[in-house]
Amino acid sequence: MRVGILVPWEGDIEEKIAKVSSFGFKCGQISIWDMSLYTEQSAAELKSICAKNQFEITSLWCGWSGPVDWSYPGMYSTLGLVPAWLRNQRMADLMNGAAFGRLLGVKDIVTHIGYIPDNPFSDDYIGITNALGVIGAELKKYGQRLLFETGEELPVTLVQMMKATGHDNLGVNLDPSNLITSGRANAVDALNYFVPFLMGMHAKDGTRPEAGEPHGEQVPLGKGHANFPELIRILKAIGYNGDIIIEREGVTESEWEADAVAAKAYLEGLIE
Repeated sequence: MRVGILVPWEGDIEEKIAKVSSFGFKCGQISIWDMSLYTEQSAAELKSICAKNQFEITSLWCGWSGPVDWSYPGMYSTLGLVPAWLRNQRMADLMNGAAFGRLLGVKDIVTHIGYIPDNPFSDDYIGITNALGVIGAELKKYGQRLLFETGEELPVTLVQMMKATGHDNLGVNLDPSNLITSGRANAVDALNYFVPFLMGMHAKDGTRPEAGEPHGEQVPLGKGHANFPELIRILKAIGYNGDIIIEREGVTESEWEADAVAAKAYLEGLIE
C-alpha cells in the first residue's frame, strides 16, 4: 500500500504537485471542479508536470456543475446525482471527466453520489440507478471504473444501488471521515461491509456529530474517531493493494501542508 495525496486543481497545479513531491508523495488523486479544464491541452500539460516531478495520478476526482451546498439542509438537494433537474448535466460532467481521465491514462473516476434515498421504489432512487447504469456502461467500454466516495449515503443503500445497475466496474472509495461526520456509519464497520466493493481509500479523520448537530468535524489524522490502526489492520488482512490517499479540507495552506506531512508519517508507521 502506498500513501498518496489528493491535490485539488485550483490555482497553480504545477506548484502544488512540485510541493507534494518535495514532501515525498509520489502518487495521488487530482480533483477537478472546473470542467473547462477537460481539454487535450490541459491533459498534456498535467502529464508533463507529473512526469517532471515523478508523480503518478492514480485516480481523477470529478466534481459537477450547478449549485452545490455542503451545509445542512441544502446538502440533501444539491449534491451529486440526486437533484433530478441537474442529473443529465452531471452525468455528462462525469463522462467528460472520464474522457479526460483517459487522456491522462487514468482508470479510476471518483465522485460523490449525494444523499441518495434509501427507498428503492422512490423516483429519485430509480432515476439515479438508471443514470449510474448509463455511466457505468460508458466507462466499461474503456476499461474504466466509477468509484463512489462514501459519506452521504448509508453503506447498505450504496451497495444495493451499485448491484442494481448490474455493472462490476462500480465500486467504493472509502472515506472514513465522511461516514463519521455525516453520522452514517462507524468507519470500521463500513470497511468490513464494503470489502467486496473496495476500490479506493481516502485517509481522512473526523468526529461524530454531537448535541443534535447535523455534522461532526474533520480533524487531523489520528485525532478523530476513524480508528486508523484497525482500518489498516483490516486492509492488510484482506490483501488490499491500492493506494491510501490523504485528503485534508477546510484548513489554511500552511495547515494543509503540515497535516499532510504528519499524516504521511502516521500512515506509513501503521503500514510498516
